Parts: sequence; C-alpha cells; structure tokens
Amino acid sequence: MKPRVPFLLLKTIAILLFFKGITAHAQNDPLKKQVSLKGKNLPLGELLTQMKTQAGVVFFWTQDINIKETVTVHFAGKTVPYILDHLPLKQALVWEYQTQSGRITLKGYKPRAKPMISNAGSISGRVVDSAGEPLPETAINVKGNSKLIAVDQSGNFLLSNVAENSILEVSRIGYSKQEVIVKGPHLVIVLKQEEHILDETYVVAYGNTSRRKSTGSEGSIKSGEMEKQPVLNPLAMLEGRVAGLQVTQRNGSPGGAFDVLIRGLTSIGAVSSTLVKSHTSNTPLYVRNGVPFVAGSAFFDSNDESAFGNAVSPFTTLNPSDIQSIEVLKDADATAIFGSRGANGVILITTKKGVAGPVQTTLRLGSGYTRLNNQLQLMHTTPYLNMLREAFANDNKPIDANALLYFDPNRYTDFNKLLLQRPAWQSSAQLSLSFGDARTQFIANVGHAAETVTYAHVPGRNSFRVYRPSFHVNVNHSSANERFKINVDLLYATFRGTLTGSEPFAMATYFEPNHPAFIDANGKLVWEYNGATNLSNGYATLYNEYRGKPDNFSTGVNASYQLAEKWRLVTAMGFDSYVINESKLVPLKSKSPASNETNSATIRDASIKTYIIEPRVEYSAELGRGWLQVLCGFTLQQSRSISLSLTGSNFLPDDLYGFLASPNRNLKRIEGDYRYMAVYARANYNIRNTYIINLSANRDASSRFAPGKRYSNFGALGAAWVFKLPFLSFSKLKASAGITGNDGIGNYQYMSTFTSTATYQGQPALAPATPFNNNYRWEKTWKMELGLDLGFFKNKLLLGLALYQSRTGNQLLFQQAPAQTGFPRVMANFPAMVRNRGLEIELLATPLKNKTWKWTSSFNISFNRNKLLAYPGLERSSNATSMAIGEPITVLRGFHLKRVNPATGIYEVEDKDGNGVFNTADYISFGDAAPRYYGGLQQELSFKKYWRLSVFCSFKKQIGLNALSQYGVPAANANAPVYLLDNYWKQPGDIAKYQKLTRDPGSAAYTAATLYLAKSDAIYSDASYIRIKNIELAYTLKEKWLRRCSIKTATVYLQAQNFFTITGYQGADPENPQFIKLPPVRSLNIGVTVQW
Repeated sequence: MKPRVPFLLLKTIAILLFFKGITAHAQNDPLKKQVSLKGKNLPLGELLTQMKTQAGVVFFWTQDINIKETVTVHFAGKTVPYILDHLPLKQALVWEYQTQSGRITLKGYKPRAKPMISNAGSISGRVVDSAGEPLPETAINVKGNSKLIAVDQSGNFLLSNVAENSILEVSRIGYSKQEVIVKGPHLVIVLKQEEHILDETYVVAYGNTSRRKSTGSEGSIKSGEMEKQPVLNPLAMLEGRVAGLQVTQRNGSPGGAFDVLIRGLTSIGAVSSTLVKSHTSNTPLYVRNGVPFVAGSAFFDSNDESAFGNAVSPFTTLNPSDIQSIEVLKDADATAIFGSRGANGVILITTKKGVAGPVQTTLRLGSGYTRLNNQLQLMHTTPYLNMLREAFANDNKPIDANALLYFDPNRYTDFNKLLLQRPAWQSSAQLSLSFGDARTQFIANVGHAAETVTYAHVPGRNSFRVYRPSFHVNVNHSSANERFKINVDLLYATFRGTLTGSEPFAMATYFEPNHPAFIDANGKLVWEYNGATNLSNGYATLYNEYRGKPDNFSTGVNASYQLAEKWRLVTAMGFDSYVINESKLVPLKSKSPASNETNSATIRDASIKTYIIEPRVEYSAELGRGWLQVLCGFTLQQSRSISLSLTGSNFLPDDLYGFLASPNRNLKRIEGDYRYMAVYARANYNIRNTYIINLSANRDASSRFAPGKRYSNFGALGAAWVFKLPFLSFSKLKASAGITGNDGIGNYQYMSTFTSTATYQGQPALAPATPFNNNYRWEKTWKMELGLDLGFFKNKLLLGLALYQSRTGNQLLFQQAPAQTGFPRVMANFPAMVRNRGLEIELLATPLKNKTWKWTSSFNISFNRNKLLAYPGLERSSNATSMAIGEPITVLRGFHLKRVNPATGIYEVEDKDGNGVFNTADYISFGDAAPRYYGGLQQELSFKKYWRLSVFCSFKKQIGLNALSQYGVPAANANAPVYLLDNYWKQPGDIAKYQKLTRDPGSAAYTAATLYLAKSDAIYSDASYIRIKNIELAYTLKEKWLRRCSIKTATVYLQAQNFFTITGYQGADPENPQFIKLPPVRSLNIGVTVQW
C-alpha cells in the first residue's frame, strides 16, 4: 500500500504557481517593472544579470565600471532606475537608458551628493542585517538622551529633533552594538550579528527564540552535529546531548527502536507490571515541520507488536541529512500551547530550506564497516564439562548431557565469534541542490543509506540487510511586496529491512562449547550427531526471517499574509502517511525433523494517516516601553489507523507464498480514529530585553475520552529577568508554572470491549473485557520550574541551571472490577499522585578562540527522581507487589538475598516478617530502574578553517540485570559466563558468592535459584558507563587546490560511532542493561563532502 499525494498538496502547488504568475506580471516598459534583489556580497555583474532576467532590460558598460565590486542588497518590488540610483557602491553610477534599443549603458561614476539637514530636523531610516533582512525589535536612541525608539516589523524608524552629527546608539540582542553619526535625512544601518550561542535562534511552538530571550526550558541539536554521526536513525544522535532527554537503544539491529523520555516517567500506567502491560504513554510528541509524526506503534495492536521482535522504528524513514535542527521542549511554558499532546514534552523536527544565491550542489558520500560492540566471555570446553560433572555429582544423578555423552570433549567453538562477529558494512550517499533569489528559494535532497548486519548469513538464503532511499523538496516564495509568503515542504522515504526473527545475541549463548558443527560437508543442517538426536542448530534460527517495509510520506504548507503593519495571518496545514508491511516467517527447515513442529508465519499491513490544519493570527506592536507579540489560533487534527494482520501455520510450500494457502489462518482487522481539536493563544511581552513575560493558554478536546469529559483547559505562565552584576557578562533568572493533560492512551478505552477468546458449545464466542466508563477523563500534570543562566568572562563560559517539579494526578489505571459485573477489570481515573523532581546542569565554554585555534566545550548532566505520593487501594491493585508509597514508580522490589548457606550451599533470602513463609510480603525495595543521572560531554578543536576534531562522550549512572538473571542455574544452561565459576560453593564451610552447582529441577538448590534468586536483589548490579559515543576528524581542502575543478569546498572526514566504553557491567551492553540483548554496533566511516 503506497501513500498517495493528497489533493491538498496539488491545490497548494496550483495556488503557488498562479500567485507567482500574477505577481510577475507588470507593464511592458522594463523601467516600470518591479524587481527584487537580495543577497550578501554579490558582484555588480550578477546584480545586472538578475535585473536583466526579471525586467527584460539589457545592460552595457564602459571599461571604467568595476562589475566585480561586491555589495549587500535587499530590494523588494523596486524599479530598475531606483535600484541603480540606490546601489550601495563606493560611488554613484552614471547611466543612460535608450528607449529604441531598450538597453541601459553604465557610463561611469559620480561623487555621491551630501544631503543637508537642519540643525534639529527629522531623520528616517532602516535597520537591516548583513543580508539586507529587516531587524525589528531593534532599540535606537540619541546618545545622551534617555528616550528609546523601537523600529517596526519592517526595520523602519523615524526620529524627530535630531541635530546633524548626533550619535545614534543602535542595539539588538544577538548583534553588535553600533554608534552611527547622523549625516543625512535617511540612514540605512547594517548590524553585524554576534557569533554567540546566547543568540543562536532555535525553533519553539509557532515561532522561534534564543537562549537570551527564552522564558521556557528548551534544548537543541543542529545539523552540523548530526552530520558527524554515521547512523540511520536520528534519535540515535540525541543520546546525551540534551539535558533532561533520556534516549535508550533497544537493540543493535539496524533500524531498531529507541525509547525516549523527557524528564522521566510521570504516569503509573506507563510502567509495565507482571500482570498488566503499560497502557498510558509517556512518549513525547514529535512534530515535523508542524505535522505530528507517529512515534511508534501506539496506534497498532500490542499483541501484533509482540509478534515482531525486531520491528523497525518509524524514525528510520527520517533521513538525518534532511534535518536542519531538532528542538526539545521540556517545561510547561514551552509545551502548554500544544495542550494534552505536549504533556510529556515535545520534540520539534525542522527540515532544511533553500537560501537565496546561485545554484549550489552538494554531494556527500560515506562508507565504512561495523562490528559488534561487546560480547559475553563464555566458558571453554574443559571448565564447562567439569562444571557439568560436578553438578551431576551434587545431584547424585547419572550423567545425562549431550556434551558429556556424545559430543567431542576436545572440540571448542566460540559461538559468539561464529554467529555474531561478522564484519558488516554501511554506506550513504546524499545529493542536494539549492538555489534561489530574493523571492523564491528551492532545495531538493536525494539520499540513500544501506547497512548489513553483524550476525551470520546462513547457506541457502539471501543476506540480512537494510536500505533507505529518501527524497525531500522545499520551496519558499514571497510576493514582490513581501506581504505574502508561502512555504511548501514534501518528504518521502522508504525503508526495506530483512533481519532475523530471533534475538541473535541470546542465540549465540545457547550452545555448548563442544557442540558439533551446524552444517555438514554437503551444506545441510545438522540435527543428529554421534547418537544425539533432535539437536538445536544455530543456523536454523537464522532462517526465521523478519521483513519490514515502512513508507512515509509527509507534506506541509505554511502560508502567511501581512494584513497590516502589526497584523499577520498564518495558516499551516499538513498531511503525514506512515504505512508499514511486516512479515515474520518461521519456516519448516528451521525445525528439527524429530520435533514434529510445523512452520508458522505472521504478516501485517498497517497504516496511520494524520491530517492537521492550524490557522492563527499574530499581532506585534510596541507597547509602552516594550514589545508585545500575541498569537491566537486553533488546531484541527485527525489520525486514522488501520491494521490488518494474518497468522497461519502448517503450510506448503515452506514460504510466504505457501502461507497464503495455510489451512490454519486467523485474520484480524483493527481500526482506530483519533480526533483532536484545540483553541490556543500566547502573549509575549518583552521590556527592553530585560523583563520578559510569556503567557499561553489552550482549550483541548480529545476523542479518547468519554462524552462530556473530552474538554479541558490547560495553560502556563513563564517569566524571565535579565539582570546585571559586576562580575557577570550575562545573568538571567526565569521561572514557569502550568498545567497540562495527557491523552497518550489507546482509542476507545472508555467503551465496553469484548474479546473473542472464549467458546460456547464449541463455537467461537465473545467474552466481556472492560465495561463502559462515562467518567473516563484527563490525566493532569502540574509543572513548575526555576532556572538560572549565567555568563562569565565575556560569555566565554555559560552556566545553565534548571530545577523542576511536576505532580501528576487523576491517574488512568486498570482496576479489578467486581465479579458480578462480568468484566475482569475497568480502565478508570484514580486519585493516585506521582511527583517528579529533577535538576539539570549545562555548561558551554569557549576556552580558546583566535585566528588559528578554536576550542569549544559543552557538558550537561541531569538528575531525575519520581515518587509515588498516594495510591489508595494499592494493596488490592495489580501493582501491589511492584510499587510502594514513598518509592519511585520505577522501584525494583523483591527478596533480599542474604547469603549462600555455608552448610548446605543453597541461596537464602530474608524472611522479612519472620513467619517462615517466603512470599511477596517479604519483598523489599532495593533499587530504581530509572538512572540516577545521565548526560554528555562534547569537545571540539579546530585549526584555522581546515582541521576539525570533535569528540563526544555520553554517560549514565544506573543498575541493570546481571548474569544471575539469566544463569541462576549455570549447569542447567548450554553455556554460561566464565566468571560464574570464580566463587561458587563446593563443600560445607565454604563462604561463597554463588550456590552449589545443580541440574536437577527437583533439588533444593534448583528451587532456591528459580523461585527466590530470580526474584531477588541479587540479579541486579551496577550498569553505569562512560562511552565515547562519537569521534570525527575532518579536513577541508584549500581553495587553491579546488579552483581548477570548479569546486567551491571539499571536506574529507573520518567518523567513529560507539567507539569505546568504560564500564564494569558484564552483560551485553550497559546502554540497555537487559544482559542478553544485541548491543549497538561500533562503526568506522570515511567520507567526503563536495560543494560546487
């Protein structure tokens, strides 16, 4: 199922072309045609060419004219004579127009006339940047006079009673302050932008801001940082780079999913228990160019999701090379305007746009190899066999193990190396074309990325691999008078992945070290050996195949019209389509002939399509001593999802074609319709860039709640004070408070539901699942934050502190229903309360900056802890054994393992209540599954404009599952980590870490391991780490080497990802400490970027 271009896009393109046609129309006289020029440091010859193209006039010039002289211009809708008379050349032009031939001859230069003004007259002017763009919110005053004048939205100003030779002081945040001497009745003042991170612009809800002016809490990563990382998924680029943002890769498979949290968990329903799956999402809202982007599989059936263990992430259809920036909005001030959609934070993804200038082509090529980042150190043959012999001796049982009875005792195979250490490759290619003039800018980008896997490729099947082609186009256009502007963005990407349907890392730990070869001399799978039958086969599981084929099409249109000087009308609308076809095949050839097992398969076609329209009106004006900006609008959004899945077994032929004729098939169709509506408003008042107040309000309506409970009001207030202290170069105190709601739940949960799991008299029947709940309503979060930004040493060192707290109540939880209702449970609001507190620290520094060297550094660290304040009836709920009042909702609870009994050699756990019975009443709280802190450190050193070295490290303090979670009975497994033999009980009196060896399920030692150890604090240990996440070494070739090839710039780079990890964790990987999970791969890439 392929996404189709929506009719809305076709209409938009037609309107754009029509508008461009009518605005290009002018009188036949070329001197009366309107011309627009815009650019920085443009040669006079190029300006003449543009005027010839737009007005149809031909230019000639004498030898005295220097057509290479460069100027910065910004003319919108001006005639050719006006432009020639006002070009900011060193001297004024002398020109002549010949009517019959229709040509203009530039004859020479003349001195500019010195305008005269009275001693106390009026002057007008315009403030622009170096590209000629107007700079509103600029402050101007006459030196020695306290009166302050603010320029309008077009950069224009008017001053009265100003004497000649007076000095004007001109200042604007982010630009160098200037003093201008009055020398005429009209001035054009060009401000130079300061290159400082305080004034770096980043995107927020329905606008943009900077660190200097922001009242909220935001983080940002730009395209320059993304280009340093050779990864498929843009989420992988965020780990450790934004304070308060926790990113965890689930496994190392290409295209694998990520878990993302902003400032921790707030909903009890987002925590999975042993009885109930998580049903409330704490996933942030993702918005790409104003259009919500599906974050995962929340719209699809969770049972289907469990069938696809290696399901690809929707974010693999986002090409990082298309992205200009990713902003993370965290506090209520930054997110409340998104209403309930932004309750868990917002991640804004902005794609690249074209810029004015000549045609520029950029080619970026990269290629490299990948290897597994870590592996378990498993036992060799001799110690493994000795372990088995001792276990049988302890159990007083005859030897009954293939490794001792049938396999070669002198054989050893490193199955980690055989199955997981295959070198893999990755490659990428990006071709971008950009050009534009003052009115229209265009960019197009075509990309392709491919990657293979590190686990083995088996005989008789194609290689495991993934690839992603992508396409992106953006067009930006403005009318001649710049009152009307429109931006059209279109993206399409597809992903094709063929991966194993099993967990490859766990598979590599499954086999005895002396297990026979998986294939014989004829290339056939080995199922019997030397009398041993029905063997497992590592290559067989690799025939279990997962195929994922997601397609993503997205388009957005943003149009604005300047109604008046202070009023602007904006309309944004978009469409996003995410379609995925998945299949998982477990063929008959992956089964032992002696097992009598059949083949099976599952296929699914699913899609989610989102429509959104957001018109708003904006007002900007000077008010009193400050600048007021107000916007008001509404949102209409609809998301429709369809999932069609088919399961079957026992079919021939043994492939997906035979599956279609399976006699045992089950078809399931699920549809969902989500509708959201909101009215929102925001007012921002900035008093001389010193006092800033930001107020936002939102009234939401969501279809996910019961009728009569679908509407709610949310809002936030933020304020900032920029103050001055003698020893600080910048200081700002900010605070915010607000309330948000959460509708991150499934559709139709308030309705009566039934399942088809029951039968009646042998026939399929429906059984009650959940009853109707007409009081099903919003889960609400109250947020507060206090922040402090300080600058030292002329802002060469910036410190940012953020202290926040949130309280989430009215929790949406499953509760047991009375038996007489016929329903086992009900989803309802509950007066439980969760508090979330945290501290974020950011440091940005430029220790060294001169003409030769530049050294920049950044550091962030985040502390977050949640606490369950109230949960009435907790002891009767499904969370009774997994949560406790006063503890985090991510608390780890279980038995406390006291020791290995020196006399018996068996694990002992604490009997907390002393009644001699070991049950959940003896559970203690022994840890927190959430990290204590996490963050990142970035160092970048550049030499002139040629060499650049960048190193980024991420770190995390946490606990995770250790070897005992998987190998509580080491001798009962096919193999085990070697360190489990370091300190185990052998004889009475031993003080040991691990109990005695056993293989007998009926022994006391086996029972202690499976019933008590597996539910104790002993299966967790420290999983903290420091990882060199990314390294890039880049060299930009010198211009003189490139001129002969007509190349503008060329850069060669070497990149490494997941380069090195410092950790004491002994599992597969500390980033996702589940002990046995395919870890992220280590990659090394070399590439080149060329522009011409």
